Amino acid sequence: MKKKRLLYGILWCLLLPGALWGQNPKREFRAAWIATVSNLDWPSSRNLTVAQQKESLIHILDSLKALNLNAVLFQVRTECDALYRSNLEPWSYYLTGEQGKAPEDPNYDPLSFATEEAHKRGIELHAWLNPYRAAANTAGYAMDESHVTNQHPEWILEFPGIKKKILNPGLPEVETYITSVVRDIVSRYDIDGIHFDDYFYPYPNSSKGFNGISNEDADTYATYGQGFDNIGDWRRENINRLMRSVYQAIKSEKAYVKFGVSPFGIWKNGVPEGIIGMNAYSVIYADALTWLTDEAVDYLTPQLYWVIGGNQDYNKLLPWWSEKAKVANRHLYAGHSLYNVQPQMAPLEDVFLKELTHPAWLTDAQMPGEIFPLQSFDEIPNQIEINRNHRNNNALGSVFFRTGNIMSDPSGMIHHLKNNQYSTVALPPVMPWLGGGLPEVPNNLQYGQLAGSERYALQWDAPGAGEYRYVLYQFTSENPTPEEREIAANILALTGETHSFGANTPPGQTVWYGVSTIDRYGRESALSELLQVATPEAPVLLAPLADEPALAKEFTFEWQAAPGASYYHLQVAEDANFQQLIFENARLEATEASGSPLNLDGNRTYFWRVRAGNIAGLGTYSEVRSFTTGFPAVPVITSPTQKEEFVSLTPEFTWQASEGATTYHLQLSKGGSIFSEDKIIVEVENITELSYVLNTPLDKWYTHYLRISAVNAKGRSAWTVPVQFKTTTDIPEAPTFVSPEHQAIDLPLSLKVEWNTVDFSTGYEFQLASSELFDEQDVLVDEKNLTWNDAFWQVSNLEYHTTYYARVRSKYVGGVAGWSETLRFTTEEKDDIPTGIEDDPTCECTVQIAPNPAREQVKLSFWQAGSGPVRVSLINAMGKTIDLPLDKRLSGGKHELYLETEHLHQGVYWLRFETLQGAIAKRLLVIH
Repeated sequence: MKKKRLLYGILWCLLLPGALWGQNPKREFRAAWIATVSNLDWPSSRNLTVAQQKESLIHILDSLKALNLNAVLFQVRTECDALYRSNLEPWSYYLTGEQGKAPEDPNYDPLSFATEEAHKRGIELHAWLNPYRAAANTAGYAMDESHVTNQHPEWILEFPGIKKKILNPGLPEVETYITSVVRDIVSRYDIDGIHFDDYFYPYPNSSKGFNGISNEDADTYATYGQGFDNIGDWRRENINRLMRSVYQAIKSEKAYVKFGVSPFGIWKNGVPEGIIGMNAYSVIYADALTWLTDEAVDYLTPQLYWVIGGNQDYNKLLPWWSEKAKVANRHLYAGHSLYNVQPQMAPLEDVFLKELTHPAWLTDAQMPGEIFPLQSFDEIPNQIEINRNHRNNNALGSVFFRTGNIMSDPSGMIHHLKNNQYSTVALPPVMPWLGGGLPEVPNNLQYGQLAGSERYALQWDAPGAGEYRYVLYQFTSENPTPEEREIAANILALTGETHSFGANTPPGQTVWYGVSTIDRYGRESALSELLQVATPEAPVLLAPLADEPALAKEFTFEWQAAPGASYYHLQVAEDANFQQLIFENARLEATEASGSPLNLDGNRTYFWRVRAGNIAGLGTYSEVRSFTTGFPAVPVITSPTQKEEFVSLTPEFTWQASEGATTYHLQLSKGGSIFSEDKIIVEVENITELSYVLNTPLDKWYTHYLRISAVNAKGRSAWTVPVQFKTTTDIPEAPTFVSPEHQAIDLPLSLKVEWNTVDFSTGYEFQLASSELFDEQDVLVDEKNLTWNDAFWQVSNLEYHTTYYARVRSKYVGGVAGWSETLRFTTEEKDDIPTGIEDDPTCECTVQIAPNPAREQVKLSFWQAGSGPVRVSLINAMGKTIDLPLDKRLSGGKHELYLETEHLHQGVYWLRFETLQGAIAKRLLVIH
């Protein structure tokens, strides 16, 4: 394990992001799949309104733009359906909850809306289609009557074991049908590309006993398979023929529209050497190399969802694919998975392999034998660097599955990319074989106020008719070199609009701005004339007025718009030098700001100032103005005190006067760990005194929170810090000892100390000590867990002729009450038993005498095993028998005898019980 950790540590150091990696490229394809099947990414529900769908899609595009992605693969055909207006296929179930049902807005077209919004942000949109799948789950929802499975059931191959249907790739009619769908989209929508995923012939599913297609298309092969020696070659050619047909249809409509496919990441098992995995060539009959050779695609995006190293080594697969793309003069954009990325601090030794659902469709079955490992946090950044190391072999970008994982970013890896590999803007790579010339240069670059807006921005004129995107640059020299234009860090924005708000100039720098055009082929024009922008002048303050007294609680900071300003920086402080700032907002777009949310103190003077900013930076500050708040200061609560307990159930709340206050506002909440407005039980306004007494008693032993604010015509103060207090409860009295008597002497060494039970008590605490001070070192017994019924403590192992002290107190819901009066008692002296009256240990009898000590009478209780003579003798301390209370034959069992003691002298006596079985002597103390 130590060796493994050392190896991981070395690899981590070698692959550190940031400074150890090269500069980000200016041209790089950065895209994400937006999956609509099963509502994976968008729309999030089939029940969203059109407005909600639009809002959600805009949020997605804004998030991808913020990550500096420049393309989306937007799924518009999941299973021979349409997320766009189509006369060929029905509306998608995933859009409206019912296949064939149109959105409620007749003017709404999701593909048109998505394309327009993507282009505004400078993002390419590739329409993503699944070419053959007709039903992802035949046990799912009902297909519309217009669906191809109902219109042309003869075109369908069905696989009941996995509950799927696909269009039969071997039918010429199917090829024509799919091509017509693609042509329809390209001709009617302003898209940038068409994208096919990896579903051709069906994947195997070991969990359902499905090993792939077998003889389902045997009849079609018999009809159309002439010239092919085996069915596998015929199946591959069916797909190859579709690729050529689709490519030709796209280019005949719009030559600049790109066509790409994302095949399974392994072409053949063992290719390249050392790779182990499913054979896409002979299992799903996808021959991606032929598509390259036939020039039937513009790019491939193999789904390389594995890690660096192992049997599906990314560092072997990516170079192999890119080499094939280079030979064919086509682009390679690697497909990466995001759903299996671990958090940054996960231990590398915890990385493990497990079978996951095939990434392109979570509703599809697992692929037998294919494993997608959990990735360490730095896996994707490292893979991007591998891609960049093979740029010369046309490895020119990445596509991420899927958008939902980008948005949630549970591992934090997307945030890492934004700050490292994707910290700069990138333009999509140019595909030279598509043609196109250099576009014209944008005109009239200037910095001014946008029409219909108060905001200022960099603006320019489009160079002519047509769809363009624009690249906005920021240079630190007035005459940038061609090399400086190739530095990605000099690009401020890639946009589809003729304006940009740019970014703030770093402090202390002087910059020049320029803009260029990107045409539909991705080619870039020359640079416009450069523009330098001046910082705006200081704003003129309007309100509050200078030195304004008695400012109301509700007020607004106002200032005049400064020419050339796109935002403002407001500061409020307690001092004129602004060393004690209490509020600052550096990105205000309006020329006003409410003072209400600042929670200013009442009856206090503050200072404020404003400066204006734009992309050139911040200008100078305005004059400094002061104002004094006219509403009262926060009062001070004097009773109860913070965390006070045993507060009266009808307390009197008191507070100090707040200067300028005319009334006070009181709120009291009950329960919880903090003041809560939803737990307010008392609220009183317009209190004119400095105290308030509750009329209704509070509940016993509850935590409450009190807060007060002061009010006058200018407004109210902030609330006091809530004072926490606890109401009182029923406190039990101290218990009274019952036995033994106070100052009792000559007590036995083992005895029971008893006391009376007490109302409201939940239990007791008992202490026995050798000193009446109950110092810690003198306490012999300290019992804290006695219940209400345990009103006693059995004391044992006491010392002879020793004085002890006991006390007890009641426990209750709020704590413990006071201690009882101290009980004092003394144990007996150790007396020698007179000779001849010792106990006989063989005696089968028991004897008890009570009370002991005795004054007038003592009761003798005894028991013997069998019948026989019994003699009871009373013996004095000298050993002389002075009385014979009993001398007779008794039956076995229990007997009682009363002995008068009032005539005896005070002192120690012995009672000796003799039977046939033996004898017992009991000590008796007589007191008067």
